[in-house]
Amino acid sequence: MKQTVLVTALASILPMTALAESGTVSLGYGQTDAGSDTNDSWLVNGTYSTDFANGLMIDLTGRANLLDDGGDEDQIYNVFGSVGYQFRNGLTAGAYLHRFTLDESAGAPLTLDSYGLSLGYAAEGVHVSAYAGQTTEHGSDNNNDEWGLHAGYRTR
Repeated sequence: MKQTVLVTALASILPMTALAESGTVSLGYGQTDAGSDTNDSWLVNGTYSTDFANGLMIDLTGRANLLDDGGDEDQIYNVFGSVGYQFRNGLTAGAYLHRFTLDESAGAPLTLDSYGLSLGYAAEGVHVSAYAGQTTEHGSDNNNDEWGLHAGYRTR
């Protein structure tokens, strides 16, 4: 009985622990007319972000794109996830995973997996960060080291 009460209490508190949740779902269509060729593009995109108000932040993004030129269809899938922690002094630390797949009807699919760590600082709407990681190609011995810098400003 005590376990049931504890689980019920925990389940009722968990949804309230998130300070800020946001998400979007978008659908898209585009057409490119290149003389004798017409290409159609269909897109589905979804994002989800949560800030748990205790420093922990989670971001997820997924995208699917179908490209059709009337003969061949190419499919692109993109999934990105990150988890981070913001310390009280403005320092942020995190990790990310990213999978990109291009499935062409004329060839074997290309799948890339990226993973790495990030470190940044945020104060008064300004955010700067750096990341370092690695990208691997499925079915290959290719491993690429990567790094980058990012700066942004929140307007509200």
